[in-house]
Amino acid sequence: MNSIQMRLLVLVCLLPLVHGQDASSSSSDLNATIISNEFWQLSNLSDQKPQGNPYLGGQDFTWCCLKAFENALAVADDGSVVIRNNSGSTIGASTVKELQDAAQRNQFPCTAKYNGDPRGAPVVEIDYGFLADECPGWERSSETNLNAWLHSLSGFLLPAVIFCLSVPRRRKLYLHR
Repeated sequence: MNSIQMRLLVLVCLLPLVHGQDASSSSSDLNATIISNEFWQLSNLSDQKPQGNPYLGGQDFTWCCLKAFENALAVADDGSVVIRNNSGSTIGASTVKELQDAAQRNQFPCTAKYNGDPRGAPVVEIDYGFLADECPGWERSSETNLNAWLHSLSGFLLPAVIFCLSVPRRRKLYLHR
């Protein structure tokens, strides 16, 4: 870190104390800014939080993935972004360079779509505690995405109905009184 960056960091940390705020929140904001400079997908993440009731289908699991991704990153003392997998979330990459390479290939972990690349996207894993605290509820599927609800219909409901209808009904169960 050069002297100008160090002065800026000290200024950013001391400014909230003058206004009566906690310096640790400003430090976490600075860390979030540094991380979002490396990964633009994380910029203004708190402003993108789902607004609807998550228990009535208002959840957004892409936002949850981005939140877990951000949770697994940290800023080192030298100002560089590092992966700090923790008990809440884990990224399946060993270096930040691998994550940046994946993003360049349109394989950013939370927004990747299959494009035939055998390397795929790095996996983001979370534990149940993180899921329950940060991402409760469920996400309503889009009306334009028929595959979202057709897969469950054809994969579970249709075979269940066929199985139930194929059970023979010749015998009747009699209860003695």
